[in-house]
Amino acid sequence: MAMRIPTLRAVAAAALLAACASTRATADDQACCADLDARIGALEEAALRKTSSDAYVEISGHVHRALLFWDDGTERNVYGNDPTNYGTFVAVSAETEFKDGWDAGVLLSLDLPLAESISLTQDTASTAGLPTLGRSIVFIASKDHGRLSWGRESEAHNHITELDLSGTGLFTGPGVMDWHGSFALRLEGQALPEVELSWLDISSASIGDGENASAIRYETPRVLGWQLATSWGSGAVSAVSAGYELDTTVWAVEAGIGLAHYGEPTRSPCVDREARAGCVTAAGSAAVKHKPSGLMASFAAGQIAADPEATGLTARDPDYWLYGKLAWQFELMPQRPTVLYGEAFTGRHAGALETSSDIPQELAFTAVTSMVGAGIMQTLIEDSLDVYMGWRHFEADLDVAGLSPDGLAIVPFDAVLVGSRITF
Repeated sequence: MAMRIPTLRAVAAAALLAACASTRATADDQACCADLDARIGALEEAALRKTSSDAYVEISGHVHRALLFWDDGTERNVYGNDPTNYGTFVAVSAETEFKDGWDAGVLLSLDLPLAESISLTQDTASTAGLPTLGRSIVFIASKDHGRLSWGRESEAHNHITELDLSGTGLFTGPGVMDWHGSFALRLEGQALPEVELSWLDISSASIGDGENASAIRYETPRVLGWQLATSWGSGAVSAVSAGYELDTTVWAVEAGIGLAHYGEPTRSPCVDREARAGCVTAAGSAAVKHKPSGLMASFAAGQIAADPEATGLTARDPDYWLYGKLAWQFELMPQRPTVLYGEAFTGRHAGALETSSDIPQELAFTAVTSMVGAGIMQTLIEDSLDVYMGWRHFEADLDVAGLSPDGLAIVPFDAVLVGSRITF
């Protein structure tokens, strides 16, 4: 729940009330404050003569902490962490109506990670928790004409793959490497020559989703459930997206699709040993909820739609990934929803590595990663406090050119995430 702070006009009126309340011990003091209502009215009238705006400041965010129990087949341990996919943050926004139907404002959000889950490894149990800038924007919005924003902004395709009506997207979704992406792969009795791979290296889960970046963004008003958005910014990344929402007494539906073009290699997801410019991604997601039964389903997918051929490597089939989730919401306690869910993921990623030997060798590889998981989330205070436990089992097939015709055997990785989120 966000805290809304009223304008200076209302604050000043409250100050007059407090001042009089503190001086009512004498008749003279009471006489001084006898016209209190008139004085407040005069104050409001003076303010209205200067501006017709109604400004508010809003402070919001949440604290999200979890324990990650992991087993890589050789080692096992438990780490305290801040889940990467939806970590601890605080946001401050200010908004005012400067003309009938027109609003303007600013937004600043800070991420406060402590042992961010995606940065942990077998040898790294914790990392520094310095604040990082999330969004920092100025915006102008109109109910009839849409919203224009600029600064460090969420790109048009950001979160387009994360539509989920179960609420469990708080800790589990298509970003399946968020829990353990930096952990090293364990090979069954085999080793790559002077190369170490992490789970993030073989994943394609980042394809198609954007991020917060220096950008300008425009989104249209929502018409018949539809809303369009476009953005351009850092790394010459241009993106467009379309989203749809439907909410009836029986059904709730959310869907979206996005396209992005990466004009520079800086942030391009088309990567072998190095990133390449000109990459185009396509991705989307959809979620549906049947309210009477509490049954829900969501699906997401992403693919490299255009991938310039890397020098020295044979063109390969494009990277892709698929993700699905089934969930059921019911009540173990009155007005406190419980959600059970199951999920699955598969993705293909083709890349290249360079060995660190005296004579560097470029190794092309293809990896297919899969995941199955399940869990439960319990709401203790609606919109304020959730607790959860989720389990995931990861497997991968890795084929490195010239090393093993049958591929390399990867030891499965198991993880359990137990955490809570407090919203304010």
